Amino acid sequence: MSDIPPTDSTLGVPPVPPAPEESAPKSASRRMPILLSGLLALSVAGVAVLGFLFVSASGDRDDVEVERDELASELASARDDLGQATNDVAALGADLEAADAAAVDLQAEIDAAVPVAEELEDLHASARTFLIATFVADPTLNRSDANCVADGLLALSGSAAVLRQYADVMTAESERALVAFGLDVADAAEDCGVDLEAGLEGDNYGDNPELDLLWDQCEAGAAFACDQLYNLSSFGSGYELFGGTCGGRYADLRSSPAACFGNM
Repeated sequence: MSDIPPTDSTLGVPPVPPAPEESAPKSASRRMPILLSGLLALSVAGVAVLGFLFVSASGDRDDVEVERDELASELASARDDLGQATNDVAALGADLEAADAAAVDLQAEIDAAVPVAEELEDLHASARTFLIATFVADPTLNRSDANCVADGLLALSGSAAVLRQYADVMTAESERALVAFGLDVADAAEDCGVDLEAGLEGDNYGDNPELDLLWDQCEAGAAFACDQLYNLSSFGSGYELFGGTCGGRYADLRSSPAACFGNM
C-alpha cells in the first residue's frame, strides 16, 4: 500500500508532482562583458588590419609615385635624346650635302686637269726630244749618255722648268740661269756616270777636226757653235779662248758674256 501514490483528498485525484524548477536564464548583465570583449577584440583586429592596409597602401602609393617620377624623368631624357638625335641627323644631312658638293667640284677639277696633264705629257716628250738632240750634238756624249742625262735633268727640274732655264740661257737674260742650268746638267750627268769635264783633245785650230768645225761655225756667226766650242774644248786651250770670246768678238774671257747666244 505504501506504493500507491497519495491522492488529493478533495478530488480523489492523485496529486500532480510539481514541475521541475527551470533554471533562471543568464542575465544580460553577465553576457554583455563577453560581447563587449568580442567587439573590442574585433575592433582592435579591424583597426590593426585597417592600419596595415593603410600603411601598405601608403607604401604602395609612395612606390607608385617614385616609379611615376622615374618614368617621367626617363621620358624627358628620351625626348632630349630624340631631339639631339634629330639635330645630329640634320647635321649629318648637311655634311652629306656638303660632301656631295665637294665631290662634284673635285670631279670638275679632275676633268679640267685631264687636258692639262695631257699637255704636260706632251711638253715632257717635247722637252726630252729637244734635250737629247742638244746633248747628242756634244761630241763627248753618245746617244745613251744623252738619253740618261736628259731624263735625269727632267726628273730634277721638270719639263717646264728645264725649258724655261734653257730659254733664259739661250737669250742670255740671266747669268744665274746659266749657272743653275749647268749645275743641274752636271748633277744629272754625274748620276749617269758621265764626265762632262773631259774636253776634246787639241789646243789650237787644226788639232781636232770636230773642234775645227765648231771654230768655223763660230767664226761665221753661229753663237751656239761658239758656246759649244768653249764648253767642249780643253781648259786653257786656244779653242776655249776663241769660243769664249765669241769668235774673237770680245777682247778676253773676262769681258765676254756668259753665253755668246744672244750677244753676237
